[in-house]
Amino acid sequence: MAHILFIESNPIGFEGIKKAKKHGHSVTFVTTDLNYYYKRNQLQPVQQNIDRIIELTSYDDMNQVEKDLLKSLGNEKPDSIMTFNELHVHVAAELAARFG
Repeated sequence: MAHILFIESNPIGFEGIKKAKKHGHSVTFVTTDLNYYYKRNQLQPVQQNIDRIIELTSYDDMNQVEKDLLKSLGNEKPDSIMTFNELHVHVAAELAARFG
């Protein structure tokens, strides 16, 4: 199955994470503010559907983001990169271009 990298999320995106896992995909969730999701009780209900959580410091330097993700992911290059959060579409698009 595919390894899907989710960049940030919203409630609809968390439903997408559940469906991806239900279909047997490996799920990595990437954020720059893990506490944001915990404070709003958004991550706890879906956490069992997430294989790996990666917290980055920022999306400002995409070279550093790529480096940090490669270090965290090791040999598990993502097959798909997506976001349900419109504020992070540019991040997902840039990463998709970099990861091929």
